[in-house]
Amino acid sequence: CIDRLSRMDGGPPVTPLDEAIDLLAALIRTPSFSREEAATADLLARWLSERGVDAARKGNNLWARSASHDEAKPTVMLCSHHDTVRPVSSWERDPFDALVDEERITGLGSNDAGGCLVALCLVFLALRERGDLPVGRVVDVASAIAEGVERGDLPIERVEHAAGDLA
Repeated sequence: CIDRLSRMDGGPPVTPLDEAIDLLAALIRTPSFSREEAATADLLARWLSERGVDAARKGNNLWARSASHDEAKPTVMLCSHHDTVRPVSSWERDPFDALVDEERITGLGSNDAGGCLVALCLVFLALRERGDLPVGRVVDVASAIAEGVERGDLPIERVEHAAGDLA
């Protein structure tokens, strides 16, 4: 069970790995089917806010910009999605149970794309206040619907429209 990796006293995570495990487990436990991502958007917004990040939101899309901004340098966007497909009938256990088995976390959305999203959020936290980056700005985006590509309904385009130029 995922709880074996959490702090025994129930306190906050003590390492970035603890934070990653806790956030990924929370995302797995929270249903976020495509077009029904409000709960994970709320979870991510709260998680970022608890770390001093004021994320903007449009629908279920979130984005945050680093403090530094140098227009002469390129912007780096860290982007992943937090929606999942519905579980198929072949699941042999509860797909919303975050399970750690030999250093691997499994559950619906753990690989596509919860693990990626969590890693990018932690990278953003590590870089957001640095003024010595070789880039002008770091933007972290948690988009809602990954499956809209074939319909020309890209969440990142909606985010960029709402936010103006993400750079």
